[in-house]
Amino acid sequence: MIIVCTIQTFFTRDQHILQIDRHVSLFGATYFAVAAFVPIPLLVLRVVIPIRSTEKFGQGKTQTKIAILLFSSALLTLGAAFRAGIAYIPRPINNPAWYHSKACFYIFNFTIEWIVVALYAIVRVDRRFIIPNGAHGPGSYSGQVDGAKEKPNTFRELNEEDVFDDQPGEQATEKKDDVEAQQTSLSSASVSAH
Repeated sequence: MIIVCTIQTFFTRDQHILQIDRHVSLFGATYFAVAAFVPIPLLVLRVVIPIRSTEKFGQGKTQTKIAILLFSSALLTLGAAFRAGIAYIPRPINNPAWYHSKACFYIFNFTIEWIVVALYAIVRVDRRFIIPNGAHGPGSYSGQVDGAKEKPNTFRELNEEDVFDDQPGEQATEKKDDVEAQQTSLSSASVSAH
C-alpha cells in the first residue's frame, strides 16, 4: 500500500487522492514503528513473568539472545519512530527543519538498518534462534511431549565457546567420517539382505 501510494503522489494533483495517500502513508509509518517496538515490552513481560521450561533452542546463552533482541529492537524502533514522527509534521519545502538534513536522512533510513544487519551477521543470529527441522509441538526437543517421557533428541544446545571457537575443518572431517560410516553400514546391510 505504501509503495503504491508513494508512487501515486508523483502522478496526481487531485487533492482528495493526495489526502488518501497521506493517510495510508501515515498508517504504514505508524504500523512499522509499533511493530518494531512490540518485541521490547513482550520480552520485558517474559522476563518479569518467568515460565518454567527445560526446552532449549538455538545456540548460545539466553542472556545473549535477549541482549541481541533488545538492542536490535531499540535501534529499529528509533529509525521507524523517527520516520513516522517527521511524516506527521509537514513542513514547507522552502523551510526545512533539522530533521530534513542529509545526515538525518542517511542515518535514520539506511545506517540503522545496516548496523542491525551487520550485528545479525556478526553474532550469527541464524544459529542463535534456529529451531531444527522435526519440531512437532511444545516439548519436541526437551524429551517430553504432553507429560510423557520421550526418547531424548540428539540435538544439543551449544555454549558461546562452541559457537565462536569452533574449528570448521575438524567438524567437516567428523561429518565426512560419519557419512562414510553410515554409507558403509547401509551397503553392508543391503549386501546381507541379498
